Amino acid sequence: AEVKTHQHKRALALTARKAIKLIFGLLAKNQLYSGNRVGQA
Repeated sequence: AEVKTHQHKRALALTARKAIKLIFGLLAKNQLYSGNRVGQA
C-alpha cells in the first residue's frame, strides 16, 4: 500500500508540474500577444 501511494504522489507531482508549465506558457503567450496588440494599436 505504501509503495502504491508513493507512486501515486509521484504521478500527481509530475502531472502538476506539467500543468504549471502549460499554464505559465499560456500566460506568457497571452502577455506577448497583448503587448503586440498594444504596440500595433
